[in-house]
Amino acid sequence: MWVTVWRHGEAGMAPRDEDRCLTSRGEASVSEAAAEFMLQLTAAGDPTPERVAFSPLQRTRQTAAILEQSWHVPASVCEALAPGTSVAHPETFLVDHIEHQVIVSHQPFVSQLIWYWLDDNALDPLQPGGWATLEILVPSRGGGQLVRSRTSIFA
Repeated sequence: MWVTVWRHGEAGMAPRDEDRCLTSRGEASVSEAAAEFMLQLTAAGDPTPERVAFSPLQRTRQTAAILEQSWHVPASVCEALAPGTSVAHPETFLVDHIEHQVIVSHQPFVSQLIWYWLDDNALDPLQPGGWATLEILVPSRGGGQLVRSRTSIFA
């Protein structure tokens, strides 16, 4: 199973954290990153995403909508990806029968999840809009290997 962990795009300020929306720069950078990501997958002959799951917060919803539109894959909210999710319970947000799925969530969860699956924290933390694709052999500590990543889409 392949899993791409994607951090939501750059978000602006709002009175409540739950209401923060993507900035125009955040929308544009996620759109560009989504197109580049798909080009990399198809050029390498790698499996393309079949599903996008996202946290219920506004900025992840907007990020997932951009990915859904760019890749023509279904996106759906996953309450288990809200802030506070445990990396030790991937069964709450992964679907077993899907070859490549994308999860869109928040820091620190996204980087902690990658480090958990790799059993290594050498990969830089994901910046807004950053992503990492892993091949998950077993969805537990050390059960994955890094395929490719772009931890910062502004670099």
